[in-house]
Amino acid sequence: MGLGVLEVKSSGHVPGTSYVLDDASRPALPQSLDANPVKYDKSNTIILVPQPSEDPNDPLNWPLWKRDVILLILSTISVIASTLSPLLAANTVTLAIFFGRDFTQMALLTGYHLCGVGVAGFIFVASARIWGKRHLYLLGTVLIIISSAWGGAAGTNYASLLWARVVQGIGLAPFEALVNASVGDLYFVHVGLQIIAAVSTC
Repeated sequence: MGLGVLEVKSSGHVPGTSYVLDDASRPALPQSLDANPVKYDKSNTIILVPQPSEDPNDPLNWPLWKRDVILLILSTISVIASTLSPLLAANTVTLAIFFGRDFTQMALLTGYHLCGVGVAGFIFVASARIWGKRHLYLLGTVLIIISSAWGGAAGTNYASLLWARVVQGIGLAPFEALVNASVGDLYFVHVGLQIIAAVSTC
């Protein structure tokens, strides 16, 4: 293969990959799994990865419109939340005059906000792996609403606005770190990659 990509020497399954097209010349799944029936898409040619369970609460079993609405809501909140980070950066000079502080102190409103995003991101990703993502999206939304009201009510109190920005960054973290992972929970691999590409482009 070109560009320094190593040629596969065995015909076995490559770790970290999934077969999505059924091909008679090479089995889609290891022989040990053949006892369980493999589920296909409606065209009966694409193997569903991951395989959906029989549980009606499994997001993979939900109607497509319901999954699309959930993704639309998450994407909309993510766009709104992600505008909070650079929002004050454009007005740094105006804020410096309003608060009577220097440029560096005003830039810290964005800097500490991004620190909140970064630190909370580690905690929220680990928490999502254990307890799921729903509670983090709800917590993040509540924190964003409260901290936005708090920041608006801070008036000329710089310290209060600074802490509101830190809390706002913490609330923003789930929407920065978990939305693309939610696509993997809602869609099969052959659909999810197209959706990630579309959502990332917008």
